[in-house]
Parts: sequence; structure tokens; C-alpha cells
Amino acid sequence: MRTEITHVDTETLPWMWADNGSTATKILSTDPTTSDRTVLLRSAPRAETESSRRRAHFHTGTEEFLTLGPDFTFDNDIWLPRRSYVFLPAGCVHGTDVRVPNGYVMYLRTTGDVTPVFQDAQSHSQAPSLPDTQKPGAIVSVADNRAAPALPSHAPSRLIALARDDAQPQTVDVGCGFELFVVDGKFVTADGRTFCGSSYACLPSETQLIIDQVLDSTVIMISPILPKV
Repeated sequence: MRTEITHVDTETLPWMWADNGSTATKILSTDPTTSDRTVLLRSAPRAETESSRRRAHFHTGTEEFLTLGPDFTFDNDIWLPRRSYVFLPAGCVHGTDVRVPNGYVMYLRTTGDVTPVFQDAQSHSQAPSLPDTQKPGAIVSVADNRAAPALPSHAPSRLIALARDDAQPQTVDVGCGFELFVVDGKFVTADGRTFCGSSYACLPSETQLIIDQVLDSTVIMISPILPKV
């Protein structure tokens, strides 16, 4: 089970760079009984060489992430601006034409083994082991208008928009423990915690988020921590 984290400002956490200096992480939460984890992942800008671009692969686990900028692409047909949501189910091939001209930062949740299994596929849709309903996963642009679109039903998480100065307390029912990441905005919970942009919480024993006051227009990502079968 994950450890409870009632509130952390992720801006205060240090980046831990890989030995080759190409990527860095801020580890937010892990499950010691599984390989599930939640991190902020940062990539340095990448030169557009053939070897760096052609990285088609899939994972036997799942990935979902929300981009925090700048723009990049894994397959060149879909560029991901800031506040884009992507869900990649197990077996979904991606990385056929990677372009990261200015680096990126993403909020990333992984479940299961996400060691890359490299492929010769030239398209993100070429994952022959997957049913058509799971190709290529959910890719939703949130854009910068502070709207939170509904995600496809198979996406693990929810994006929720909170309007500023809502007079009534708001309750988000999750039904199980959950993780919370504040994309933008500021709000206060019923127990007095103040969350701002880039704040994070992991609440495995709670089933509701009760918001007492929204101080600025807010978008949050709520992700259930599902019990292992």
C-alpha cells in the first residue's frame, strides 16, 4: 500500500538526474508491494538524430501522464502542448518518431512493469496484441482555457475544473483511495490544507476530496488507487 502524503509542494523537491543527464525525476509516491509509482519526469532537449527519434516500444504495464510543457511528440503525428493528457494501455506502441526540441516536464503515473520493449513498428497503432478499442489509448488536449474535458471511460484518472469563488463546499467522491495533482489554481480543503499549482497528495485511506473554498480557477487530476486483486 502507498504511504499517505497529505500535501507536498512539488516545486520544493529536488530533481534527480540520470547518469547520462538526459532525464530527471521527482519521485512522489511508490507502492512497495508493486512497481507502481507516480513521478514528475523531466527530459532535456534532444537532438533530432535517427537513433534518438526512432524509439518505437511498448510496455507490459500502463502509463498515463499530463504534460506540463514545453510541446513535444512521441510519434510526430500528434504534438502534445502543455496540459495534454495521455493514457497508454499495456502493449500500446509509441515512440516511433520522438521529437523533444525544448525538453518537457510531465506528471507521470505507471502501473506494472514499464521497462521498454523495443519494436520495429513505424506507427503508434501497430500493436498487434491489442484489441482495436485500446489503440492508441486516450490522448486529450486540455489546452489553456482552464476547462477540464471528460476523459474516455477507460482512462484511469479524471480531470476536474473548479470555478473561482464557489460559495458552496464541493465534494469529489472517488470511492477508494486516490492521488491528487493540482495542474493550476488554488483551493482550500475542509480540513484547512491549501493546495496551489503543482501541489500533490496521496490519500490511500480517504475516499472523498472536500473542497471548502476555491481561491483561483483550478484544474486538478484525481487518480484512484485501486486495490490489487
